[in-house]
Order: sequence, then C-alpha cells, then structure tokens
Amino acid sequence: MLAPSAATFVPLKSLMSSLSEIRAEIDEMTANSIKFGNYFDEILKISMPYLKKQFSSAEIQELLNSLRDFKGKSIQEYVDYFDKVYCQMVKRQYQMKTSPNYDKDLCKFIEDQDSQIKIVWGDCLHVLKRMKSESVHLIVTSPLIIMRENMLNGII
Repeated sequence: MLAPSAATFVPLKSLMSSLSEIRAEIDEMTANSIKFGNYFDEILKISMPYLKKQFSSAEIQELLNSLRDFKGKSIQEYVDYFDKVYCQMVKRQYQMKTSPNYDKDLCKFIEDQDSQIKIVWGDCLHVLKRMKSESVHLIVTSPLIIMRENMLNGII
C-alpha cells in the first residue's frame, strides 16, 4: 500500500497575491515589448502607468491593437488619433457603468450612420432610460404645450 503524500496547502489570499504579481509582470513585459516605431512609443511610455490604472489588460490590448495600423504624417496626427481612441474607450467604459440595461435595437437605430436625423416617438423619460448615456445631441419637445400651461397659470 502506498503512503499518502503530504499535501501542501497554500492560503487562498497568498495564491491570489501571487497571481496578481504574475499578471502585473506579464502586463509590464507586454507594455515594454510593444514598439510601434513612431510617436505612439513616446505617448505610451508616458501614459502607460495611468492606462494600467484606468483599463483592464484586455482593454489595454484593444487600445494597442487600435493604434497598430495608424500611419500618421506628423506628431499632431499621432496625438489626435491616440486622443480619439482613448476617448472612445473611456466613453464606452462610462456607458457600460451608467447604462448597463440599454435597448440594443434602439441604440443600433440611433447609431446608424445612413441617416443623420433620427426621430424617436415616445415619452422622453422612458425612451432616454433605454438609451446609452451621451447618445443624444438634441431633444425637441412640444413648445405649444408649455406655452398653453404657462398661459393657464398666468405666466404669459
């Protein structure tokens, strides 16, 4: 009969700490090994500590992938493109936090680029709750109702 081997138990907290350290090392190696050969290298060298606090590893990888194919002609074009990609990611992060239950069909209609003007009929409070945050540029309501109410209340 074989003697049971001695089991080694590692506390979960210690294991999680080790995994976090390994993940941080991998993230650091990934960030330091990516070289674009253009001004993005300088931007990322300065920005990476902040980006690591703001985004997950997957989001940083998505950012890097978005930058990979861009070919700018000037430093300003690189800065502008980085700013555009970064702002899109921050906006998406904000929308996911503030509008987790948005109506995907309604948002697809609103984001459709074939038509710049969209009319959504309905109670604006109910419709707005079904939309992503920051997806409305202008709301037009019926001024006649407001005017009638003001006239009835003696304001006009």
